Amino acid sequence: MKPIDAEELSNVLRRISHTLRRETAERLDIERIRRSYEESLPLLRQQLLSQLISGGTVDRELLTEAGLDFNAERYGVAVIKFNVQDATRELSRDETRLLPLSLQQLITDNLEEQSDFHLIHFPDHIVLLMLMSKDEGMRDMLHMLSRLVTPSLKLLNLKLYIGVGKSRTRTEDVYLSYEEALDALEYSRSLDDGQVMYIGDIVPGRRRGNHRLSTFINEIQKCVMTGNRERLEKAVDALTADFAQHPPTRLQYDYFLFELGAELNRLIQIYELDYDEDSNLVDALLRKKYSRDFDAGVLKTAIMACADLIRKKIKTKRKDSTSQLVADAQAFISEHYADPTLSLDQLCKALNVSQSYFSSVFKKAMGSSFVSRLTEVRMQAAAALLEATDLKTYAIAEKVGYADSNYFSYVFKKHVGLSPTVYRAERLKDME
Repeated sequence: MKPIDAEELSNVLRRISHTLRRETAERLDIERIRRSYEESLPLLRQQLLSQLISGGTVDRELLTEAGLDFNAERYGVAVIKFNVQDATRELSRDETRLLPLSLQQLITDNLEEQSDFHLIHFPDHIVLLMLMSKDEGMRDMLHMLSRLVTPSLKLLNLKLYIGVGKSRTRTEDVYLSYEEALDALEYSRSLDDGQVMYIGDIVPGRRRGNHRLSTFINEIQKCVMTGNRERLEKAVDALTADFAQHPPTRLQYDYFLFELGAELNRLIQIYELDYDEDSNLVDALLRKKYSRDFDAGVLKTAIMACADLIRKKIKTKRKDSTSQLVADAQAFISEHYADPTLSLDQLCKALNVSQSYFSSVFKKAMGSSFVSRLTEVRMQAAAALLEATDLKTYAIAEKVGYADSNYFSYVFKKHVGLSPTVYRAERLKDME
């Protein structure tokens, strides 16, 4: 056997050691890269989601690699906005700084077991991208979102304004739902009471064209829809000031008036206003000819005369519509109060409106909630039966929608101030 050469052995060991160190370093580099990638994933996801809702093209494979699931049948977008100035008490600096994180946690806690969703963060609002199945309709989504409003007020001392767009079947069209959610949000904020607003409840039969409206037209359209004259005037002032500073070409001017007129005519048709009368105003606006000596005041007067009248008529139409909604709800309650299973959800499905929108409209009109009004109707019916019949308490309870006679007696006493038995006895005394 050949003797071992010490120097050769030393060289072999050095080479082995060098190889081991290189392989270890490579493994460490791979681990470092992996950790870096994992740490950057949240930011990458936010960028991809932001690009998606803004209408940009996003590779589906890239979404999958980033761990973003988009295999749902429908996609809906909600915009959740908050304002620190709306807080019911003064918040400390730390509370203000942590507010977005607290709101994110509140959303996650309330929705994660009911639906799949992705959150996209902006400085003053959060975008909720909901992934829905066939069995999960828009009304269910609105119901889930409405449950965020009360906890946010109680836990965070904060009003939430939530706008919801119509759901879409393609990820490429998610940006349309986002734009509709922003429009619905404007209406929600105009109510100033923290509500969930669905674009389908605000603008029936809403359609979008194949192009984006200019910023000014979009703002004027929003102000006309939401009924805010002061904001409308500011929007028109901003437009005319911009035109005065940067006079438009004849083509730009004609294009602008054409687009504004088309949008106003669309609102006239959607809200079924007096087309002959109101379209004449739009025609008058369109006849404002281009002039090199641009007169901002003349254009402002023409736009305000047209847009403000349509704004007033839409506001009146909406009042008429909400009055009819309240009347229909009253009739439904009067007809079905004896049903012990009658609920807000059942009523809203029958009227084809969201619970949040109905609750807002009904309370503003009646000064009470659906439950309070239902209880009032049931108690009135119970009192009439106690006065006019000899029916037992349990029988009267069943006739006015209560399966539990003890609970009926409790509610009756709380509402009237007397138990059913004492109330009947008192009435009999009065009649003698």
